[in-house]
Amino acid sequence: MSSRTKHRAPRAAEPARRDPEFLKFAYTAAHDLSSPLRKIVTFGDLLKARLELKADPMELDYLERIRRSAAAASEIVAGLMTMARLAHEELPPENVNLDAVLNEVKQELAAEIAATGAVIESPRLPVVVAHRALMHLLLSTLLSNAVKFGVAGRAPAVRVDFRRNGDGLELRVADDGIGFDASYAEKIFEPFARLNAQGVYPGHGLGLAIARGIARRYGGDLTAASRPEGGSTFTARLPSSFLAR
Repeated sequence: MSSRTKHRAPRAAEPARRDPEFLKFAYTAAHDLSSPLRKIVTFGDLLKARLELKADPMELDYLERIRRSAAAASEIVAGLMTMARLAHEELPPENVNLDAVLNEVKQELAAEIAATGAVIESPRLPVVVAHRALMHLLLSTLLSNAVKFGVAGRAPAVRVDFRRNGDGLELRVADDGIGFDASYAEKIFEPFARLNAQGVYPGHGLGLAIARGIARRYGGDLTAASRPEGGSTFTARLPSSFLAR
């Protein structure tokens, strides 16, 4: 199988819009789970504060595991709701300066960038016609992954660029990280898909599914090319109408 997946031009807002059962599940999950999960986290924090000086270390450890699990489940529910929102919410387009958005993302990831020593290179990015929050989420997901999946003991080198390609456009985030086998180039976009053992890298397997949903909302797609220990390149292919005039 080629390391590059053949590009298709899917309908905007896929895959969730074509699957009403998924939307129903996402909203039901959020409605039924969000509130009790928040309560578990809140009361877990309160209980830990009360017991911290008198509980034994094992009891505190159990309590912290409960709190972390509830917080993780809350993040999963929030991710599912984001995927559902991509399918049906009307978000008015505006002129979005991708350079400014990328700078915001780098500021948010400042701790991770400093901890890994990551070097992020980016030539000037264009102004596009899109929704700013979605562009922020797309770049945040791809840049965070590029920094997170670096080779141990080596500062990640990441490049974010943008180019015309035929009658369309490409927004690319390339890294020199651990990469993955090309046979997983589609699997990584499936909700909850993880190529690494749980706990080795943080995350819940929804980020790339959401990022692909954003690209597809604008009538494009998001694909990946990679090889083990050879880095990865994520390419959001978008129609030329995406570029501001």
